[in-house]
Amino acid sequence: MENKMVTSQDIESLVKKIPGIFSSKVIMEDKVIKEFHLLTDRTKNPKQLSRDIQSTLLAEMDMDIDHRVISIAQIDGEDVLNPQNRVSIEGISKRIDSKRTLYEVTLKLKDTAVTGICEEHNIASRNLAAIVEATVKALEQLYNFEDRIFFEGVEEIHRPNYSVWLVMLSTLFERERILSGSSVIRDDREYALVRATLSAVNRRLSQL
Repeated sequence: MENKMVTSQDIESLVKKIPGIFSSKVIMEDKVIKEFHLLTDRTKNPKQLSRDIQSTLLAEMDMDIDHRVISIAQIDGEDVLNPQNRVSIEGISKRIDSKRTLYEVTLKLKDTAVTGICEEHNIASRNLAAIVEATVKALEQLYNFEDRIFFEGVEEIHRPNYSVWLVMLSTLFERERILSGSSVIRDDREYALVRATLSAVNRRLSQL
């Protein structure tokens, strides 16, 4: 395929065939790729994935692109864990008054559903922490542990075409570890934040 015939849709359709890529967005100017944004799982490191993309475009479209235009956001895939052993989100609710906000996060594992509750001052930054901590409290009930996972921070990462929650947690099981998880923000920001929290701990909890 000659370069002059290539559209952004052609490129996006091609790279989605590469294992581990969930979605992509190509921004072109004068038939040249200026920005290339991808959402992928964690099966390959970003450098390897970038090389795979460059090789694919060169082989299939005779298109040589600069690796610096490639931006990759990685999240845990839907099927990282056996579906039967995966924690699902059953619901999120909140109650707000002038000074306090109470969050309830309900999670389900197999046939067991539990609700974690966290109450915080009605401040935007603490509301985010409350969602994460309510999620952790629900996990404590599902997996029968207490005071082993601690909130470290949450950040919203903005990209030109999407945003991602990044959650940082510390854990104390056999030894102290720092874990991170992420989730693309779609329609429901609170739901995405719970997903990011689960993303941080699901591999560790699957070992319990």
